[in-house]
This record gives sequence, structure tokens and C-alpha cells, in this order.
Amino acid sequence: MAVQNRIPPTDGQVAKVKTQAEDALRKAGLSKDQVQTMLAKKGSELKHGLKDLFRRLGGIVNPYDDEYEESESGYPAGYRPKSVVEQLAIFALLYLGLDASHVAGLAERWHHLPDSAELLQVVPKLSAVARIREITDPYGVGYGPCLEVMLSQIGASRPFHNYRAGALTDRQVQLLAHTRQVLEQLEAETLGDYLVVPMQSGRLYAGSSVRRARWQAEYNDQWALPSWVVGHHLLVHPERLVAYEDLWIDCPGDEYRSDADGDFFSALYFFVVGGGQLGFSSHWVGDAVEGYGSASGVLGSEEPLAV
Repeated sequence: MAVQNRIPPTDGQVAKVKTQAEDALRKAGLSKDQVQTMLAKKGSELKHGLKDLFRRLGGIVNPYDDEYEESESGYPAGYRPKSVVEQLAIFALLYLGLDASHVAGLAERWHHLPDSAELLQVVPKLSAVARIREITDPYGVGYGPCLEVMLSQIGASRPFHNYRAGALTDRQVQLLAHTRQVLEQLEAETLGDYLVVPMQSGRLYAGSSVRRARWQAEYNDQWALPSWVVGHHLLVHPERLVAYEDLWIDCPGDEYRSDADGDFFSALYFFVVGGGQLGFSSHWVGDAVEGYGSASGVLGSEEPLAV
């Protein structure tokens, strides 16, 4: 995807669009109070609706838009997002010696939860876990070994089978370029050993193929979450995925190939097999399956429109 290389509109073009938008608003027949209510209560919906309109009129179309199936799969009734304090209490037992002193402050930066997120997820920095486990180059050749550490933590906490055990080398798994860029930037900007990520665990992109969800996320100020983030979400929220009928979680922020010399046509995902055992495997990024949904994070901050 070349989303990051597009040339932005000029100031003159933006000014012309503003003029047309103002004209349309004045001709819409809304009263002052109705406009005030719209801005105060539906500001986020307005912003996203305008973005979608601009993209449609501008000819921007998801090339994988047909890779979608209507989904009725959802989250289990017992799933409840935990607070950052509750999550840290669990991580403190799993990763001894990590600095969590800045997590509360990071969480306070989000005055409200963005519409495209279901919780604030605490995630150990890749570099921090690599440091205490003596793994080199966690964003390159060391990414697979870091995943193995996280997966072993899951295996110690619940019935679990890693169908890609021994096949997570640097020639088989890597971070999606945009996801790596986001993680490295977050690490550089964040003190301590943990990140706080506004995220959703699949419902937003239920029924979408991985590559359809990747494209959609990047065009909506989101980023594709890797199994590093999703796995830690499941570590502190085991109730999110407990039965076969629960929505399975794709990890679109990873690229995977079972053949070390082939193309990265697959993505990793978490699922449930008989008896409630959690599984970890891979499938083709073009698969659109009703019971799968890609996890995504939110970039920046979604503040409400000023009124």
C-alpha cells in the first residue's frame, strides 16, 4: 500500500472545500440549536462521515472491498475490558523488573475512548522484554523469539497450542512495515517499559479479509495490530476468546510465510478449538471468513469537535 506516500491537498484546495461545505450547511435547513446538538453529540460521526464522503467522491476505493462476509460472530458475554491498573497487576507477575511508573499518566492522555476502540490496552515494549530476556534486534531477527516468550506465557496460563512452534524465525515472520514504524515511534516517544494502546479486538473488522482490514485501518487513522499486542491482550483478557463460536482474532500487523523462501501471503491469528483450547496459527490474507476479525489500534487522539 502506498497510503503513506500520497501528496496532501493544497491550502487552496482545502479552502475551496471549506467554502462548499459552509454553503451546503447553510442550505441544509438546520437551526442553530440543531447544529449545536450535531456538533456536541455527533461530532465524531460527522467527522468520519465527511472523511468517507471525500474519499468516495475522490475515487479512493479499497481494492479488496469485496473480500468481506456479513458476520454475526461477536464477543463472549463474560468479556469485560480491564483497567490499566488491573492489567498491570497481571503483567507485574509475568515480567519482573519492567518500569510501569508512567502507565497511569499515559492512560490519562486519553480523555475519552475513541469510537474505534474498546479499551486502553497495556503492552510491554518489545525492546523491554528483549532486554530482560537477552534477545537482540527485537524488531528484526529477534521478533520471532520475542513472540515465543509471549506465547509461552499464554501456554503457562491456559490450555494452548502453538501451531507455528519452531516456525517463527525472521525468515518466516516479520512486522508489517507500517506497524513496525508505529511501534518504534511509540517506543521512542514513551518513557518506561510499557505502551498504552487504544484498540479493538476484531469486532470492527469482523468478516473482512486481513488485507481489506489493513487497508481500511490505515485510511481511518488506525494501525494494524501484530500478534505481540493481540497476544498480550489475551494474556490479561483470557475471557475474550473461550469458545469456538467467539469471534477469532486476526493479527494484521504481522506478515507470515510458512515457506521461508516464499512470499508473505499469510497473517497470524488466534482461535479456539474443541474444549476451549486457544490456538495460534496462520492463514491467507485474502480469506474473508465470517468468524474472523482483525485487531486494530488508534493513532493519535480523537478529540471531540469544538463547539
